[in-house]
Amino acid sequence: MPARTSAWASVSPPSPAPITSTRPTPRPVIPPPGAPPPDGPWDARLRGVAIGLREVMLAHRDGARLMSGFHEPSAEAVAAFHRLIESLIAAGVPADTAAVAVDTVLAYVNGYTVEEQARKSGSDAWPREDLDRAFRGGLELILTGVRASLHGATAADRPPSPR
Repeated sequence: MPARTSAWASVSPPSPAPITSTRPTPRPVIPPPGAPPPDGPWDARLRGVAIGLREVMLAHRDGARLMSGFHEPSAEAVAAFHRLIESLIAAGVPADTAAVAVDTVLAYVNGYTVEEQARKSGSDAWPREDLDRAFRGGLELILTGVRASLHGATAADRPPSPR
């Protein structure tokens, strides 16, 4: 039996159009009310970013799922990520730990919010204040772990890495 070909197989592709961007001009990120100043303590900055990012995701249906599928962050997002890392390094967190800490906090925010939005409906949904309390409790556990790497903590003081 002869192989079937699509009618589209004989159509020539269109000439490439000039490359133009249809993306809107990026707007600066406006911190939420009560956000810590950009030069505040590292933990206040990281906490503020985590809480603000969660609020942004919750403001949109499936916002956390959309964020998790976004693979090309803007230059502004990359710069903000590096500023957070630099604030941890300036406070005495080792550079490799600082990068992991910021990435861990952002992953926590996204994972928690994905679950929160997936379970949002129904009669057994948690009240918002309970979700906020649980989110902040988990965030504080992470920040406490980062804080443990400050002020002279050595590799011997840290838990062993999983292999």
